[in-house]
Amino acid sequence: MTRDLVSVIVPTNNRLIMLQRAIASIQKQTYKNIEIIIIANGCIDNTSTIVGELESKYNNIRFLNFTEALGGAEARNRGLHIAQGEFIAFLDDDDEWIENKLEQQINILKENKYCIVGCNYIEVSPDKSKYRKLKENVSFYDMNFENVIGSYSFCITKSEYLENLFINKKLKASQDWDLWIKIFLKTNKKAYIIQDYLVKYYQHDNKISINYKNKIHAQNLFLSFWKKQLDEEAIDYQKIKILFYSFLANKNIKSYIFRLPFIIKAIYKSPYKFSLRKYYIYLNFFRYI
Repeated sequence: MTRDLVSVIVPTNNRLIMLQRAIASIQKQTYKNIEIIIIANGCIDNTSTIVGELESKYNNIRFLNFTEALGGAEARNRGLHIAQGEFIAFLDDDDEWIENKLEQQINILKENKYCIVGCNYIEVSPDKSKYRKLKENVSFYDMNFENVIGSYSFCITKSEYLENLFINKKLKASQDWDLWIKIFLKTNKKAYIIQDYLVKYYQHDNKISINYKNKIHAQNLFLSFWKKQLDEEAIDYQKIKILFYSFLANKNIKSYIFRLPFIIKAIYKSPYKFSLRKYYIYLNFFRYI
């Protein structure tokens, strides 16, 4: 491990133009002690040529070129395996950092109060941009319900907190959420979200995180992996999410009505069924879908 070094892990799959934008945003960071680990994940475009040229030009780029499609989880795991930094950050190849992101996050992470430091973000779509504000202090309980610290691209942690941890290859979505929970449980610390907007998070048709079938698959697995750690209220909430994702994926009102009795059962089986807070939690996830 190299003290004060940030290892930035960037998996990529046939998105060269976006990748070049992402790399440029790392190189422009005001914090300069960085190694960039780019993992080509079954690319058939010109990625290997262009990144190879960048690797020759800059001494802080390390390039892993895999001809087979590893998947995002395994690509990031390969990056983690060779990372040398005291700090670990991830950047998706279709996202972009604001110049002072790492500097702000590292200053807080060095205080050793938090296991993860994230930030607010700008959601960029073809027709408009939205400024997305996240909760400032995040506990493990908060993470029971939603990934309230967000995407890989938002967060930074310490390599010691990731020791012997791996990103779950079985999950088709929510891999970041799963990893954050592992870090919370390992460290018994909270996360802190910087309230500045430090990431441009691009939305487009092939963004994995908006695939509802992947979300259904991930939510079912998430429940099976973490059922012992989640409280009853959170388990009910996760089950209801699965049903709504199913409706959104299938666009089938008959399918939704068929599942309605289960939704009612899930709401009323909890001892907290009359709690306003409980219903607020159930409704709150509409923000995320």
